[in-house]
Amino acid sequence: MKRLEKYRALRIARKKCIFISLLCFIIIITGILTVDYSINALMNGENGIKLFAVKKTGDGCYLIKIFNKDLYLNINYIKEDFNKLLEWLNISCSLVICYAIIVCRYLKF
Repeated sequence: MKRLEKYRALRIARKKCIFISLLCFIIIITGILTVDYSINALMNGENGIKLFAVKKTGDGCYLIKIFNKDLYLNINYIKEDFNKLLEWLNISCSLVICYAIIVCRYLKF
């Protein structure tokens, strides 16, 4: 087998492997969604896919449902931490800018 034929065969085998993996992934996801739709129709009388749902329950509170498991999330704490991070970044950036101005004046740019 020549070198060209060998690498051509490797490329074709790689393409087949990727195609089979992608096809397998699509079939599995389609099966999971079909089962979820059927179970919701039979058990709850609701038509639709309910694998993942987000619902606002109050001011800054969310209910996240994953596979019918409830997760309550309070966004207020995340907002406070985010605002503290922005404030810290703002102070840090202003210090860096001041330092850069001082260095530029010292080096006479």
